[in-house]
Amino acid sequence: MSMDQVLDTSQQIDITKDKVWIQEQIDRFVAWEIFIRMARGEEMLPMTPLDLCDRIGVNKEYVYDLIQQIKQRKKIDAK
Repeated sequence: MSMDQVLDTSQQIDITKDKVWIQEQIDRFVAWEIFIRMARGEEMLPMTPLDLCDRIGVNKEYVYDLIQQIKQRKKIDAK
């Protein structure tokens, strides 16, 4: 491989640190974690919300906020 073919990544932006990109990918990240747990036979083992948030790269309050959003939608739909 010649030096002309080498890709310089020192100036590239790490998309995994981009909050907008993470928000767009959260569903995929959660699905991946569920798949991995099922593949390992761990689907019945508990996972803390903090552990899930850490694995998918979101704020530690994400699961709590998501549950609150679902409750609010449920209330609106019930009316």
